[in-house]
Amino acid sequence: MSLLSLRFEDINNYGLLKVLDKLGSVYLGFIPDKVLNIVVPDEILATCSYCHNCVNPNNPKYHVKCCNYHPIQPNFIVGAMLSHKDSRYIPVQKIIRAKIHEKSGVGPMGIIPPSDFYINKEEAKCPYLKNQQCSIWEFRTELCSSFFCSSIGGRSGQKFWKSLLSYLKLVDSKLSLYILDKIGFEADITHRDFFDKSYASSKTKPIKIDNIAIRKHWKNWFGREEELYKECYKEILQLDANKLRDLLGWEGEWYAKLLIKKSKEFNDDVILDRLKILPITYSKAKVNSKELQIIETDKRVGCNEIQAMFLKMFDGKTSTKEIIRKSKVLNQDVTTLVYDLIQENLLIANYQKLETRKVD
Repeated sequence: MSLLSLRFEDINNYGLLKVLDKLGSVYLGFIPDKVLNIVVPDEILATCSYCHNCVNPNNPKYHVKCCNYHPIQPNFIVGAMLSHKDSRYIPVQKIIRAKIHEKSGVGPMGIIPPSDFYINKEEAKCPYLKNQQCSIWEFRTELCSSFFCSSIGGRSGQKFWKSLLSYLKLVDSKLSLYILDKIGFEADITHRDFFDKSYASSKTKPIKIDNIAIRKHWKNWFGREEELYKECYKEILQLDANKLRDLLGWEGEWYAKLLIKKSKEFNDDVILDRLKILPITYSKAKVNSKELQIIETDKRVGCNEIQAMFLKMFDGKTSTKEIIRKSKVLNQDVTTLVYDLIQENLLIANYQKLETRKVD
């Protein structure tokens, strides 16, 4: 169902946003308008401020939410954080300076996770998460700008956000190298070095730092790592959309077209707020299996018994957001299942006639 053809009350329930609303402020200075102004449905099923992991205090992720990820931060973003004069960023700057001192995942292209960050995924936590809130939201990068555990557009929504993630990674990698060249860094570093953990120490078992190798890695910027990051930020302030377009070339244009295409699919597949389930029957996918097969569909659509229970809640009156939230609390996310059943016309809007709305 297209968001552009919903009833007015549904528009009010969901709303619209632009890509520029999801990006950190630094990126707004050079990302082309045709990308920044792409319009998609507002994600209301699960957001940083409306997190399903924070409903039950017994949830292992209650204090972490989805932030069991260490952001990959390009050099110009690190420089932006270190250059900020607001006292709120003093704790953030201390974290970055400690990483530089410990040689913990830092390199000329930026900052990556320390080598042991994902050894225990249950205990992984972003170093910038404080009191369940992101302390570097203004400077968020790639995945932190494009991740939603549940999308209001189902599979189409997830594909759009994954496309945006790929685009942002392209921007970060190209610009990190370009900026290094601009400040006079010797041109023998590659994109791959940004993800190389050979210089990433462990928090629990620090690797033996080879100062000769580290000096070779940083060249004449060794001991002036913070200065390098700040210089990268100064250079990025001179960048505009035209220069970025030249740097990204055909690849940037290809991604821009892909994002526009995926945004249209996203808008067309928005999940409505109140849906009604039609009569459906199930069969066991396998003998003695808890997986069920919905036999009315032309393609295989499977679910388990608990998810089937949540499907019964779609009575045309209960909010889709409420049902999906309850399913997430029990680790039984039904978002993709709901999307598939809408495609099969087994979940329908609780009205017939639709009105149109023009989006400026």
